[in-house]
Amino acid sequence: MKDDGVSLKDEMIMVVNSLRSDVLHANEYIRGRTMRLLSRIQYKGILESLIPSVIDNLKHSHYFVRRNAL
Repeated sequence: MKDDGVSLKDEMIMVVNSLRSDVLHANEYIRGRTMRLLSRIQYKGILESLIPSVIDNLKHSHYFVRRNAL
């Protein structure tokens, strides 16, 4: 079976959307843990689209979210 790259791109969009929903989640623990996960991802394509959400978390009221957003 030949992989044309389109399915991989669709899967990456789903991963980024899932991460974005966790970054914007109402629970501070989920936000903080997702921020920690993002700090370990080295693929720039995923991180570039999440930059505005991460910057918003730098101003969050809970210290756990702010600390992990750094």
